[in-house]
Amino acid sequence: MLLIFLITPLPSVLISVFTYGISINNVMAMLDILVMYAILNIEQGREKSAVEKELSTARSIQEGVLPSTFPLFPERDEFDVHASMDPAKEVGGDFYDIFFVDHDHLALVMGDVAGKGIPAALFMLMSRTLIKNRAMMGGTPAEVLQDVNKQLYADNKARMFVTIWMAIIDMNTGHMFEANAGH
Repeated sequence: MLLIFLITPLPSVLISVFTYGISINNVMAMLDILVMYAILNIEQGREKSAVEKELSTARSIQEGVLPSTFPLFPERDEFDVHASMDPAKEVGGDFYDIFFVDHDHLALVMGDVAGKGIPAALFMLMSRTLIKNRAMMGGTPAEVLQDVNKQLYADNKARMFVTIWMAIIDMNTGHMFEANAGH
C-alpha cells in the first residue's frame, strides 16, 4: 500500500524536476502524502484492534454458555457424553446443549443459525435459551420446538432462522424421542 502512495506521484515529481528543477512543493506534497498514509494506517489499525477485541469477547461469552466441562454429569455412571464446537469465524450460530429436563430425562440439542458472525451468535443465544426454558416445562421435542418456533417467528424482523435437532432420552427405558425443525 505504501508503494502506491510513493509511486503514484512519482511521474509528476520527475517531470517537475526535469522541467523546472527541484521544487520544494513537490517534496512537500510527497511528505504530505506519506504523513496521510501513516495516519490512515494507524487509525485503521486501532479500529481493527477494537473490532478484534470485541469479537474475542463475544467468542469468550459464547464459549462460556456452551457446556464445556467434561464429563458433564460425573454423578451419572450409566452414560458419558462429550461435545465441542469450533466456529468458522470468531463467533457464529452453531450450538449444542445437553441438560437434564428432570432426573430421568436427558435433552440433547444441536443447532445452526443461518449466517455467521455476531448476529448469528445473538440469535443462537436467544434460540438456545428459549429451547432450554421451554423444555424444562415438559413435553416432547416436537412440542418444545413448535412453541419455540412461534416465539422466534413473532419478533424476527431480521428474518433469521435456525435449524435444530432435539432429542429427549428417557434414562429409565433408553427410549429416545426426537424432532428436527427449521425455525
